[in-house]
Amino acid sequence: MTLALVLAVALAGGSSFSKIDWSRGLSRDAFSQPERVIDALAIAPGARVADLGAGDGYFVGYLADAVGPAGRVYAVEVSERKLRRLRARNGDDPRVEVVAGALDDPRLPDGAIDLVFLSSVYHHLDDRVAYFARLRADLAPGARVAIVEPRASWASLWLLLPPGHGVAVPTIRAEMAEAGYRHVASHDFLPAHSFEVFAPAE
Repeated sequence: MTLALVLAVALAGGSSFSKIDWSRGLSRDAFSQPERVIDALAIAPGARVADLGAGDGYFVGYLADAVGPAGRVYAVEVSERKLRRLRARNGDDPRVEVVAGALDDPRLPDGAIDLVFLSSVYHHLDDRVAYFARLRADLAPGARVAIVEPRASWASLWLLLPPGHGVAVPTIRAEMAEAGYRHVASHDFLPAHSFEVFAPAE
């Protein structure tokens, strides 16, 4: 993997090359920059955050630190294997609740979520417009949806992913608008991912 990433960096060059956090070698942190992502989200202490498709829990600890002791992170997964891992890693943390979601419903408390966060998950959702339209019922006033997604044109080069991983930013924005959201922010510091933030349009 390391050699492949080195070759990808050498081939890509340009601005993406300079965005890698080289102080962390060629680790996931060098590309995902979790602390910087969390800082950009400006999560308020006590917030209720849903990590959709939490996977191995990479971002869960960072989100839990951001919400603090009065906040809550809902780590949502549909895979039983990943749910077991999340419970094993976070079972003793009172800030984290592991949620067995469904493919069409994250099973979050209605009207309670201040921030929905997705990292490399958006492209896995089948009917994204319908999914995010339904998700609006789970959002608290002033809520946001943050989508970190592999750049469609770079996914296979940077991340060694097969075709179909990564959705282009114009498509994300169009689908979210159709689902009833407005675009509120973009962040361009990640070398291999887009980072778009939305809020309910009404």
